[in-house]
Amino acid sequence: MLEEIEFCEGLIEIECWAFLLCKSLKHVVIPSTVRRIGYLAFNELASIQLPDGLEYIGHGSLTSSSFSSFRFPPLVTTIPCGILKECTFMFSVEISENVQRIDAVSFACCWHLRNIAIPPNVVYQDRSNVFDCCADLHQLFSSSELYYREAEIRNALEHRFDIRWTTNS
Repeated sequence: MLEEIEFCEGLIEIECWAFLLCKSLKHVVIPSTVRRIGYLAFNELASIQLPDGLEYIGHGSLTSSSFSSFRFPPLVTTIPCGILKECTFMFSVEISENVQRIDAVSFACCWHLRNIAIPPNVVYQDRSNVFDCCADLHQLFSSSELYYREAEIRNALEHRFDIRWTTNS
């Protein structure tokens, strides 16, 4: 059973579905030369080390993983559909200011997600379900009306670390 893999330097891309059915695979180290990870390449991981030079991660590639925290590399500009969906133990996600787009259900069912800030100029592919079933975020940032929850959460996360300066004259 393959439980851990560390790829050799020189690898540029990990293809779609490469390790999707490897249910025993839990720990992955990606070398600095990798620029792309195809969609559905992995799932149910316990840890992954991504290089700063990574430019693209395909949709669903890390679904159902047991990370408590995750950092998107700085060259990634799109957070793809379902990338961290059902990562139920996820508490913290670091997103760089280079992210321009967040696709549908990217963080759906990350029940314990609390620590995340979204760059203010991000465009959402689907405005209604990026944070679907994120119980802690709903509790922190939503009113009691179901209809407004997603918009309230997005707004709160986009302005979470704003500093408002006031002057006394």
